Amino acid sequence: MKISKSFRKSQMAIIKAAIANSRHDLPMPGLKNLRVRSTKSDKWEGWAMLEDNGDATITISRALKGAALFVCVAHEMTHISQYLRGDLESIDHKRFRWKNKVYKFSDKKMHNLTLKKYRKLPWEKEAYKYSEGLI
Repeated sequence: MKISKSFRKSQMAIIKAAIANSRHDLPMPGLKNLRVRSTKSDKWEGWAMLEDNGDATITISRALKGAALFVCVAHEMTHISQYLRGDLESIDHKRFRWKNKVYKFSDKKMHNLTLKKYRKLPWEKEAYKYSEGLI
């Protein structure tokens, strides 16, 4: 596991704890290397990606602290688990496959998606259920 040095020590401790907890709770078949990158994005708190070789990267806003940081990391770890299990696949930046059903999003549609509708996407429902259940 490699965590970006742009996080503060207190953030690194929270990130490590959230990852350890998630790896204990969630199936992670074939996970090789995990990187945690930081972002200054004010649009997204975090996102996850899996490469073909089994390496995973989660990118987390460095503005997050405390419980919000823990929950965000756990949420993104859920997506890593979904990718590894084969339930979720990012086809490209506009299409996702969830359990063999393709969801298509134009940039405008994703931008205008309300939080309520976003949270109802099946992969997001699972991630929110797991991460928010930790608090």
